[in-house]
Amino acid sequence: MDLKAILIIIAFVFALPIGIVLSAFISPARVRWLSLLGAAVGAALTGGGVYLYVANMQVEGLSYGLGAFLAIASGAIVGALVVNFLASLGDRRPGGLPQHL
Repeated sequence: MDLKAILIIIAFVFALPIGIVLSAFISPARVRWLSLLGAAVGAALTGGGVYLYVANMQVEGLSYGLGAFLAIASGAIVGALVVNFLASLGDRRPGGLPQHL
């Protein structure tokens, strides 16, 4: 296991709780548990993408760790937003108009 994999794991461990808490705040109550799962999947995919993108580069450890931390936290939030969007697609009725129209 190389240094980049260790830094990704450390960034994942620190960023995942932050991403999950923020995804719980932005999701409605009816899909909160599903969005937490989406946040975990989004964080894992982002961490894997960062690791594969930087696999053959020379990168400073501090910059790589902080960048991976921010990317994984953002990936968790994006994963939750995607799940919220997909859950809201099934909630629409054909021909339904908003109350103010």
